[in-house]
Amino acid sequence: AATPQAVANMAWALAVLAPDPPPAALMAFLLQRMHDLLAQQPPPADLSPQHLANTAWAVAVLDQQQLAGQLAPLAAAAFSQQRWPTSQAEALGQWHQVHLWLTDSQVLGPAGLGAVPGVTQQQLEQCWAAWEERLTREAKASDVQKEVAKVSTCSGCCLSMHLHVCV
Repeated sequence: AATPQAVANMAWALAVLAPDPPPAALMAFLLQRMHDLLAQQPPPADLSPQHLANTAWAVAVLDQQQLAGQLAPLAAAAFSQQRWPTSQAEALGQWHQVHLWLTDSQVLGPAGLGAVPGVTQQQLEQCWAAWEERLTREAKASDVQKEVAKVSTCSGCCLSMHLHVCV
Protein backbone atom coordinates (compact mmCIF):
# COMPACT_ATOMS: atom_id res chain seq x y z
CA ALA A 1 0.00 0.00 0.00
CA ALA A 2 1.31 3.44 -0.94
CA THR A 3 2.12 5.86 1.86
CA PRO A 4 0.76 9.43 1.86
CA GLN A 5 4.19 10.71 0.88
CA ALA A 6 4.51 8.20 -1.97
CA VAL A 7 1.12 9.21 -3.38
CA ALA A 8 1.91 12.93 -3.10
CA ASN A 9 5.38 12.50 -4.59
CA MET A 10 4.01 10.52 -7.53
CA ALA A 11 1.35 13.15 -8.23
CA TRP A 12 3.91 15.96 -7.98
CA ALA A 13 6.35 14.12 -10.25
CA LEU A 14 3.67 13.53 -12.88
CA ALA A 15 2.82 17.23 -12.85
CA VAL A 16 6.40 18.46 -12.99
CA LEU A 17 8.48 15.81 -14.70
CA ALA A 18 6.26 13.87 -17.09
CA PRO A 19 6.96 14.81 -20.71
CA ASP A 20 3.28 14.31 -21.57
CA PRO A 21 0.19 14.68 -19.40
CA PRO A 22 -0.48 11.37 -17.67
CA PRO A 23 -3.72 9.54 -18.29
CA ALA A 24 -6.58 10.85 -16.18
CA ALA A 25 -7.03 7.31 -14.87
CA LEU A 26 -3.61 7.45 -13.21
CA MET A 27 -4.37 10.73 -11.46
CA ALA A 28 -7.82 9.39 -10.51
CA PHE A 29 -6.08 6.35 -8.96
CA LEU A 30 -3.77 8.60 -6.92
CA LEU A 31 -6.70 10.72 -5.76
CA GLN A 32 -8.61 7.59 -4.78
CA ARG A 33 -5.62 6.35 -2.81
CA MET A 34 -5.44 9.67 -0.97
CA HIS A 35 -9.19 9.47 -0.27
CA ASP A 36 -8.68 5.92 1.07
CA LEU A 37 -5.92 7.16 3.36
CA LEU A 38 -8.18 9.95 4.65
CA ALA A 39 -10.96 7.43 5.30
CA GLN A 40 -8.78 5.20 7.48
CA GLN A 41 -9.68 5.35 11.17
CA PRO A 42 -7.56 6.88 12.39
CA PRO A 43 -5.91 8.42 9.31
CA PRO A 44 -2.19 7.69 9.05
CA ALA A 45 -0.17 9.89 11.39
CA ASP A 46 2.17 10.79 8.56
CA LEU A 47 -0.63 12.20 6.37
CA SER A 48 0.32 15.87 6.30
CA PRO A 49 -1.24 18.99 4.79
CA GLN A 50 1.70 19.06 2.36
CA HIS A 51 0.76 15.63 0.98
CA LEU A 52 -2.79 16.80 0.40
CA ALA A 53 -1.64 20.06 -1.20
CA ASN A 54 0.88 18.33 -3.51
CA THR A 55 -1.78 15.95 -4.76
CA ALA A 56 -4.41 18.65 -5.37
CA TRP A 57 -1.81 20.95 -6.94
CA ALA A 58 -0.81 18.23 -9.41
CA VAL A 59 -4.42 17.90 -10.59
CA ALA A 60 -4.58 21.67 -11.08
CA VAL A 61 -1.23 21.91 -12.88
CA LEU A 62 -2.26 19.09 -15.20
CA ASP A 63 -5.60 20.89 -15.76
CA GLN A 64 -7.54 17.69 -15.17
CA GLN A 65 -10.89 19.39 -14.70
CA GLN A 66 -12.73 16.07 -14.78
CA LEU A 67 -11.07 15.28 -11.43
CA ALA A 68 -11.59 18.68 -9.79
CA GLY A 69 -14.66 17.57 -7.86
CA GLN A 70 -12.52 14.95 -6.12
CA LEU A 71 -10.34 17.67 -4.60
CA ALA A 72 -13.01 18.81 -2.11
CA PRO A 73 -12.30 16.01 0.44
CA LEU A 74 -8.56 16.76 0.26
CA ALA A 75 -9.21 20.47 0.80
CA ALA A 76 -11.64 19.80 3.64
CA ALA A 77 -9.02 17.65 5.38
CA ALA A 78 -6.15 20.09 4.78
CA PHE A 79 -8.18 23.11 5.92
CA SER A 80 -9.57 21.31 8.97
CA GLN A 81 -8.85 22.65 12.45
CA GLN A 82 -6.82 19.53 13.08
CA ARG A 83 -4.38 19.95 10.14
CA TRP A 84 -4.48 23.66 9.27
CA PRO A 85 -2.20 24.81 12.11
CA THR A 86 0.55 22.48 10.85
CA SER A 87 0.37 23.74 7.25
CA GLN A 88 3.56 25.29 5.95
CA ALA A 89 3.98 28.12 3.46
CA GLU A 90 4.66 25.80 0.52
CA ALA A 91 1.37 23.96 1.02
CA LEU A 92 -0.54 27.22 1.47
CA GLY A 93 0.92 28.58 -1.77
CA GLN A 94 -0.08 25.40 -3.58
CA TRP A 95 -3.63 25.66 -2.23
CA HIS A 96 -3.76 29.23 -3.53
CA GLN A 97 -2.85 27.98 -7.00
CA VAL A 98 -5.49 25.25 -6.75
CA HIS A 99 -8.02 27.88 -5.66
CA LEU A 100 -7.18 30.09 -8.64
CA TRP A 101 -7.50 27.14 -11.02
CA LEU A 102 -10.85 26.12 -9.53
CA THR A 103 -12.10 29.71 -9.62
CA ASP A 104 -11.03 30.07 -13.24
CA SER A 105 -12.50 26.74 -14.36
CA GLN A 106 -15.55 27.15 -12.07
CA VAL A 107 -15.74 23.38 -11.68
CA LEU A 108 -16.78 23.83 -8.05
CA GLY A 109 -18.56 27.09 -8.85
CA PRO A 110 -17.24 30.67 -8.83
CA ALA A 111 -16.09 30.41 -5.20
CA GLY A 112 -13.38 27.83 -5.94
CA LEU A 113 -12.14 26.35 -2.67
CA GLY A 114 -14.49 28.72 -0.86
CA ALA A 115 -17.28 26.31 -1.87
CA VAL A 116 -15.72 23.52 0.21
CA PRO A 117 -17.39 23.25 3.65
CA GLY A 118 -14.99 24.29 6.39
CA VAL A 119 -12.74 26.43 4.18
CA THR A 120 -12.83 30.01 5.44
CA GLN A 121 -12.08 33.28 3.71
CA GLN A 122 -9.34 33.89 6.29
CA GLN A 123 -7.64 30.64 5.31
CA LEU A 124 -7.86 31.54 1.62
CA GLU A 125 -6.28 34.90 2.42
CA GLN A 126 -3.46 33.11 4.27
CA CYS A 127 -2.92 30.98 1.17
CA TRP A 128 -2.77 34.11 -1.00
CA ALA A 129 -0.30 35.74 1.42
CA ALA A 130 1.96 32.67 1.33
CA TRP A 131 1.88 32.71 -2.47
CA GLU A 132 2.67 36.43 -2.59
CA GLU A 133 5.56 35.93 -0.17
CA ARG A 134 6.97 33.18 -2.38
CA LEU A 135 6.73 35.38 -5.46
CA THR A 136 8.47 38.21 -3.64
CA ARG A 137 11.20 35.90 -2.39
CA GLU A 138 11.77 34.48 -5.88
CA ALA A 139 11.88 37.95 -7.39
CA LYS A 140 14.74 38.79 -5.03
CA ALA A 141 16.81 35.81 -6.11
CA SER A 142 20.46 36.63 -6.60
CA ASP A 143 22.03 36.77 -10.04
CA VAL A 144 23.87 33.53 -9.26
CA GLN A 145 20.60 31.80 -8.35
CA LYS A 146 19.04 33.07 -11.58
CA GLU A 147 21.97 31.74 -13.65
CA VAL A 148 21.80 28.35 -11.93
CA ALA A 149 18.04 28.20 -12.59
CA LYS A 150 18.56 29.16 -16.23
CA VAL A 151 21.21 26.51 -16.78
CA SER A 152 19.25 23.81 -14.98
CA THR A 153 16.15 24.45 -17.09
CA CYS A 154 17.75 25.08 -20.49
CA SER A 155 15.98 23.51 -23.43
CA GLY A 156 17.48 20.34 -24.81
CA CYS A 157 19.01 19.30 -21.50
CA CYS A 158 18.99 15.78 -20.27
CA LEU A 159 20.11 13.99 -17.16
CA SER A 160 22.01 10.81 -17.87
CA MET A 161 23.90 8.79 -15.28
CA HIS A 162 24.34 11.82 -12.98
CA LEU A 163 25.69 13.95 -15.84
CA HIS A 164 23.91 17.10 -16.97
CA VAL A 165 24.63 17.68 -20.64
CA CYS A 166 23.20 20.56 -22.64
CA VAL A 167 22.78 19.98 -26.36
